[in-house]
Amino acid sequence: MSDILLRLTRSLEEADRARMIREPGWQPDYAVPIVRFDGITIDLAAVDHLMTEFRTRWADDGGESDPESGDGWLAPRLHWALRLSRAEAADRGLWQWIAVRYSW
Repeated sequence: MSDILLRLTRSLEEADRARMIREPGWQPDYAVPIVRFDGITIDLAAVDHLMTEFRTRWADDGGESDPESGDGWLAPRLHWALRLSRAEAADRGLWQWIAVRYSW
């Protein structure tokens, strides 16, 4: 599994999506790192921790929680953990990659 935030430069193919889920360390060649203007990449340690907490609170409860309250809890924390610029946050390829990484 990647330790840095990646983005997809084109639409994710279904076969690649399935392989990313089946083999967490594998990435398609069109998954590229997000590199900030100063050359720094975005580490995912805080996001991994946050998503584990989210999974514990909402995803593993058998659907008993209100999903909207889970989204309301997660969204500001995820944006804070990633510290994205507006341009980065507008990148669909970034969110698609995150959705597959945390596909559970």
